[in-house]
Amino acid sequence: MTLNRNFRIVFLTLFVLSLAIFVLLSRSSLVKRAVAQPQESKKLQRWEYCYMSAPYPGKDGWKVTISRGGDQEALDSDMTGAAALNKLGSEGWELVGVSDAVTNQGNQTITRLFLKRPK
Repeated sequence: MTLNRNFRIVFLTLFVLSLAIFVLLSRSSLVKRAVAQPQESKKLQRWEYCYMSAPYPGKDGWKVTISRGGDQEALDSDMTGAAALNKLGSEGWELVGVSDAVTNQGNQTITRLFLKRPK
């Protein structure tokens, strides 16, 4: 039981660290200069949001769950979740946050990755 819990803690720590490194390395420029726009040219940007679960082992490989409102779908991924993030990125989704939540029973931590893209 303790080995399983320790494995989860190590796995989640490695997952979050590898995700942070992936995000940092994938950016072409870490600092971008802000340019003011005239007030007339600003348009209200509309976004849609989804969240992705941390990878979990499925019958035929690693999976993630993508939740968009009331709809959920399972996507193939790899152990780090990068394969699913790359697929979502190619569809215009951008990672904007990561959160850990404890289940109602208090014995399991669920990692969720929040994404957004323009409507």
